[in-house]
Amino acid sequence: FSAELPLFTLCEILGVPEVGLHDDFFELGGNSLTAIRCVDRFEAATGLMIDLGEVFRSPTVAQLAASLASRSQRSGPMLIPLQERGDEPPLFCLLGIQIYRHLAHGLGERQPVFGVYVPEEQGMVEGLPGSRSSSVSIDRLADADVEVIRSSHPSGPYRLAGLSFGGVVALEVAR
Repeated sequence: FSAELPLFTLCEILGVPEVGLHDDFFELGGNSLTAIRCVDRFEAATGLMIDLGEVFRSPTVAQLAASLASRSQRSGPMLIPLQERGDEPPLFCLLGIQIYRHLAHGLGERQPVFGVYVPEEQGMVEGLPGSRSSSVSIDRLADADVEVIRSSHPSGPYRLAGLSFGGVVALEVAR
């Protein structure tokens, strides 16, 4: 796996003149849709299967290259810490982790914030390159989200956040 291909592809997809090995994909303006485009381009060029979750876990080219080289990180549902410290009940953000990064920083040091990623999210956008599934049910997403939340925080109280369709999923998780 060569880091040159991702750097060129990221520049092109993100519309930026230069991307360094340690520049954060999301701080450069990346989001879940551009991540899907990047995954599709990387897979086509390298032949490596790349889970969208690897982009969230490894948001720099250096981290992604290391992850792909070792394949030691598991793919599947996960919590992505956006703000780990704090004594308030944790806030779990559903669908579109990157949109919550600024929120996490703005809530202050007392509020722990976690993004919840489940692989089914990758199949939510029909017809886009990199889409692995044509349809995803709210029940399946909510069940997977609950499993991830409870595996790391077995008891509540919990706070949930979701924007747009993520709000619908958050209501189902709350039920």
